[in-house]
Amino acid sequence: MERSRPVILFDWGETLVRIPGMVHTPDAHLACARSAFHAEIRPRFDAAGRVIDEARFMTCYESAAREHIRRSGETLREHRFEERLNAALAMAEAHGVIESAHALAFATHLGERVLEGLTLEHPDVPGVLRALGARYRLGIVSNYPFGPVVSGSLERIGVADVFETVIVSGEIGWSKPHPEIFRHALAAMDADPARTLFVGDNPIADMQGAKRAGLATAWYAPGRAQAKPAEADVHVEHLGELLPWCEARLH
Repeated sequence: MERSRPVILFDWGETLVRIPGMVHTPDAHLACARSAFHAEIRPRFDAAGRVIDEARFMTCYESAAREHIRRSGETLREHRFEERLNAALAMAEAHGVIESAHALAFATHLGERVLEGLTLEHPDVPGVLRALGARYRLGIVSNYPFGPVVSGSLERIGVADVFETVIVSGEIGWSKPHPEIFRHALAAMDADPARTLFVGDNPIADMQGAKRAGLATAWYAPGRAQAKPAEADVHVEHLGELLPWCEARLH
């Protein structure tokens, strides 16, 4: 019976929630990274034996983050928070290699601080998701370096139980619009692409990526003046508009 229910896959950031990120709110994200530096990075030394202070680390962290984002845009390979930390320490000419457990502790602390800045994209998001979840199978497909932030945000807004699958680029290694991340989601849910809708705000990562994977597409773009992307089947101003559209198109 479950297999016969249509599937709705959602983008996460800027569709369901907002968090302090390097793209839209870099100062807020860097404040989170600064907290993680003080909490989790033991005094480290560069090749000349000098302590790497906060200012130097933060300059290198910002450079590493922006470079990883640029590379991901070109290659669609995702970089995890731990890789970002190691790149920052390398730029700072840190002596030695940080232990994997220590890098994970930094990533975890950073993720926890990011979650403290979580806001809903719209106050109605939890209620709309529950209404849709009563009739459809729901999943997440998100571009983000650290999966626990995505799953943790769903817990915080009280909708973790609504989603059958949460697929995050930091865990898959590929980011949208690469077809592999969509394949992972479809396989995890044993979903028929022809009866699956993808909802997201990004014309390229979400609309082009999902359409190339054979999914129906809903462009979530409240108040945007630009024309609906060619790959979008519908433009919604409010996620609540999905219910009547799905009733008409997914059954």
